[in-house]
Amino acid sequence: MRPARLPLLLPAAALVLAGCSAATADAEDLRATIAEADEEAEDCPVDLDPGDALDEVGRSSEVTAVAASREVSQTDEPAGDPLTAQQDGATVLDVTAGAYLQCTFEVGGDGELEVDVFVSRGPEASAALAMLPQTIKESGGDTEGAQRTADDVDEEGAVVVLPDGVVLADVPTDDGDGDAALLVFGDAVDGLDDGDLEEVAQELVGDLTS
Repeated sequence: MRPARLPLLLPAAALVLAGCSAATADAEDLRATIAEADEEAEDCPVDLDPGDALDEVGRSSEVTAVAASREVSQTDEPAGDPLTAQQDGATVLDVTAGAYLQCTFEVGGDGELEVDVFVSRGPEASAALAMLPQTIKESGGDTEGAQRTADDVDEEGAVVVLPDGVVLADVPTDDGDGDAALLVFGDAVDGLDDGDLEEVAQELVGDLTS
């Protein structure tokens, strides 16, 4: 699972949400769905339809779920002092009382599309910003662009396209009960450009918030 490869410290900006808007998804329900799923499975346990998302960008293909794995925090409540907790050895999942899901889909004969969902618990942690260290690493390690990416994604509903076919999206959630984010890894799918991946991510966020 990708969470094991996250850097030790969450960025300080991840501790504060950028503001509230209309609620569109229930973070606790999403977290519960992930937590109740098998640790390893073939089908994705949340309602994601990458086939429809690819149709929207003119890439009609037979899309099949081929693998899913999940990891859930050993804690029920987020840490009161996240930075200190991580310095003491706590994982990002435990600091945020989070749940992480990784789903892989075979896209016809064109490669695999990976979609990850991360849910954090409580009103004071941005799931998208908590995923930022991993996102920067997976997209080539552009640390110079990290602050710009943090500024872009720290808005409800933001979708940020990064190098190497990586897209980080905020998933709007109900006020006060948690936060969620979605990552799309599309570099292994032939023929998808940045605009396609951005639209695919937006469609997948819509799946989670409908």
